[in-house]
Amino acid sequence: MSGFATAGLFVASSAIKSLAKESISETQFSIEAFVNDSDKAVARIERFIKNNIKTKYTIKYSEYPYSTATNGDIVFILNNNLVDIINPKDTIAYEVAEIRKSLSLPGYIENPIRIRVYTENTAPLSKVFVAQKGKVISELSVGKNDEYTYYGKSGKLILEANENKFAVKTSECKHQICSRMGKVEKAGDYIACIPNEIQIFSE
Repeated sequence: MSGFATAGLFVASSAIKSLAKESISETQFSIEAFVNDSDKAVARIERFIKNNIKTKYTIKYSEYPYSTATNGDIVFILNNNLVDIINPKDTIAYEVAEIRKSLSLPGYIENPIRIRVYTENTAPLSKVFVAQKGKVISELSVGKNDEYTYYGKSGKLILEANENKFAVKTSECKHQICSRMGKVEKAGDYIACIPNEIQIFSE
């Protein structure tokens, strides 16, 4: 996380903490977004989780301000599946699509804040997926060294696999945020290149 312009804040609001006490199921999820108003975004996401998701796992929240402008958007992964919120086909997808709309996403943000609400999962990697425009385009092998090349609106992105860790090696997107999002190295980890509409996530 040292690549960020300011130190990352790792907090959990009282509302998010209380969700874990009420939870009972095996549901795992991650909601991640680049926004300009984290309070507004978190309030809407908390309400969505409380109304729709019950899980036995600890729910955590992280927030990181960025020093460079970027295109903001939101991504929702439910039980290791990327949920299509661009063309929602069920109630949960539709509600996240409404959150997206209420936050004026996608859109250009001068002072972006990356927020993530997610279930903590320490399980090792079993599968890594690459999605683009909401559709899975690759399922990658775990446990070997390799490089994978993808293309999007902003150009080329190279994903590097080093045994059980995956990270963006280079990307032709303007602000290089994806290359500073760390590694996918355990189940539930996630990297996004919003300009190229590429997401890397794991189970």
